Amino acid sequence: MAAQQGIRSSNLAQQGILISNVESHRVTPTIQTQYAIPARHKPNPGSFIFAKLAFLDPRVSLCYGCGDQLKPGGNLPSPPDDLVMTTRLHRRYYKKGQLQVSPEIKPVYLHVSSYCAQSAYKDFNAASCQLPDDLRPHL
Repeated sequence: MAAQQGIRSSNLAQQGILISNVESHRVTPTIQTQYAIPARHKPNPGSFIFAKLAFLDPRVSLCYGCGDQLKPGGNLPSPPDDLVMTTRLHRRYYKKGQLQVSPEIKPVYLHVSSYCAQSAYKDFNAASCQLPDDLRPHL
């Protein structure tokens, strides 16, 4: 018991030294603006919204338009390549060699490229792209 009290008082003494050392240093306050994480928007089919990969579900990995990786090697790319477009549509996919179409409208993610957007949605129009207000501070 006495040994435990000795350890406790030793720890307290060390903490006191650390506290006094910290208190003796001047700290210059910095102001950091913190922005809320953008919402995960659900665009209407045929509308496109920009998003940053860091704020999307971590499972988002492939471009629906070209099929290439959105996160090469599983890592988030550096800006501006971390920006993607998203829309919602009936996904097309192959199952056992047969083309299938999902019965539900689901989100898809694309490189910021007219080629990828037109591959996913033939009637793509760049004027239908929107930048959400809550994403602006993160660009």
